[in-house]
Amino acid sequence: MLRHRRISATVRCRGLTLVEVLLAIVIVLVGITAVVGLLTHASASEERARQKLLASAACQDLLGTMEDAPFAEIDAANPAWSETDIEAALASQQIPNPDATIEIEPWPASATQHLKRVRVRVDYGGDGPDSYVEFETLFADEFENM
Repeated sequence: MLRHRRISATVRCRGLTLVEVLLAIVIVLVGITAVVGLLTHASASEERARQKLLASAACQDLLGTMEDAPFAEIDAANPAWSETDIEAALASQQIPNPDATIEIEPWPASATQHLKRVRVRVDYGGDGPDSYVEFETLFADEFENM
């Protein structure tokens, strides 16, 4: 005897609908877009940090050179303290449009010639507080000369 099975009209197909698939694709694309945005921002931040590090190193190198010099030679007219040398060194490191400023003056301005204030500032592009580094220090004459 053969039995016939009835196929139920209420049999459901298993799987996803087109709307569910499209929604999943949209969610994945939003996630990928967010990750790409984060990577772009991280890359730009890393480049700014590299520029700041190189500018800081250039300032510290100049101040270190001044520290080894006799007090009388720490003068703005001394060609050893060249702003163009700092700018050229930074330009060779792919720092866009570096601009260095070196100020050397007696400190306090009216009182003594035994202290000199040295300020070195390097602008390395852009606007705002993250576009430059500035170092300032005092150099003193030998104590026996005071």
